[in-house]
Amino acid sequence: MATTALQFKDETGNIYRRIKIMTVKNDNHIDVDIYLCNDSFIPIGKPEMGVNDKPSEEIYHKELRSQSSERGQYVPEESTNNEWDPGAISKEDIREYTLEEMLTMEYGEIGTERRDEFEKYYQSLREQEEQQGEQNTDPIT
Repeated sequence: MATTALQFKDETGNIYRRIKIMTVKNDNHIDVDIYLCNDSFIPIGKPEMGVNDKPSEEIYHKELRSQSSERGQYVPEESTNNEWDPGAISKEDIREYTLEEMLTMEYGEIGTERRDEFEKYYQSLREQEEQQGEQNTDPIT
């Protein structure tokens, strides 16, 4: 079961409705339950029930979250499976970066221009950590 929480605001920015959309995958479809919620996002009453033909809950919630995020309606802290959120980093996206790539991402081209300066700085930090580690491993006599 996966849940996406949404809130709707009027023209003045006041929230007038909160809902949770919960899904369960069945054989060839997804059961969709839509609950009205109180101010704490606790479902109240009986859900509106429906069926969706998306091939998976993940695809359904990713599309829903993408569209509702664009409208400022998505509430990630009240939703489950946050790895499906727009912009979330998946395990497939994670890789090791070279120092030059990290500097470019963090500082733009200035990072690569100042690469030697950054390398010296990071090397001094590593040396300090090693020295502190050596000081902490001396046996007490």
